[in-house]
Amino acid sequence: MSGQIGGSSLAAAMDSLVPFEPRAKPIDDAEYQQRIERARALLRQHDGNALLLTAGASLRYFSGIPWGASERLVALLITLDGDPLVFCPAFEKGSLDHALRIPAGLRLWEEHEDPQARVAAALAERHADRLALDPAAPFVVSTRLRAVAPQIQLLDASPIVDGCRMCKSPAELALMQQATAMTLQVQRLAAGAIHEGIGTGELKQFIDHAHRALGADNGSTFCIVQFGEATAYPHGIPGEQYLREGELVLIDTGCSVQGYQSDITRCYIFGQPDAEQARIWSLEQAA
Repeated sequence: MSGQIGGSSLAAAMDSLVPFEPRAKPIDDAEYQQRIERARALLRQHDGNALLLTAGASLRYFSGIPWGASERLVALLITLDGDPLVFCPAFEKGSLDHALRIPAGLRLWEEHEDPQARVAAALAERHADRLALDPAAPFVVSTRLRAVAPQIQLLDASPIVDGCRMCKSPAELALMQQATAMTLQVQRLAAGAIHEGIGTGELKQFIDHAHRALGADNGSTFCIVQFGEATAYPHGIPGEQYLREGELVLIDTGCSVQGYQSDITRCYIFGQPDAEQARIWSLEQAA
């Protein structure tokens, strides 16, 4: 084989891993407040007077709550005046208290209650009738809001959410750069530890462990490892593969640092490239 990849071992690679330093600072309370004020300014520009964000990336962006969507409504309501309001199942309050990063009123709802009705009541309290709805909100949220509050005009919140999130702050850029640097280190170690006969599952497991050792949120956010013919397909083929001399190796993986993502793909040849591989590589380089 050539010296392009390989030559080390998974054990040696793992032994070399230490928590990543220097670590980027978390988003601070002042920046969360700046985001809310920016959202309010954009609400005014787009003739809205309330913004509803459901569980997912935007909820985390504005409140620090890192929860994904489920069948139960968790949402943040931002109006032009007053503290934001968080709607959450009552049994989740303990977890919410640890996750919430902004001053906010809590509107906890029980299993027998309609959370959309609680949102409608809050809108009435705040005299808000033009609600910008998170573009990632489940369809059922909009249909139930229309049913309980037909007088509310629903607006697309994309200009508001995108207007805030598309412009990254220095703190956000630092977190993204840390996630990328961590995945780049994992990619280099994985490439060096490849050997004939290694399985795709074993390599994926190493990549996940390596991300965790460096301090990623929960190991690999995703990981695709493919050998040989499978590298020709965008997301590979199912089943375990074992590396042979002369095959292509594709590793596509990333991690998360406080919700900010990395995503790096690398493709190698295990051994010497044949004439066709060299020809295709030259075409890609020229392009």
